[in-house]
Amino acid sequence: MGRPRILLISANTETAPAPVYPLALAHLAGAAAEANWEAVQFDANVDGLEALPDAVSRTRADLMAVS
Repeated sequence: MGRPRILLISANTETAPAPVYPLALAHLAGAAAEANWEAVQFDANVDGLEALPDAVSRTRADLMAVS
């Protein structure tokens, strides 16, 4: 059995006046790595919300968190 996996989701799609990098997800990914979790990040501004269902099924995460 491998490490537990968490899918960190940034659902923000706002781009005005400029898109914002999901800093909270980066911090959570670092904390997850320190706790021996594999963190996968999904940014809706990069992939679009329509790609989220595929990311969820592809990741097969033990836990998901939405920001």
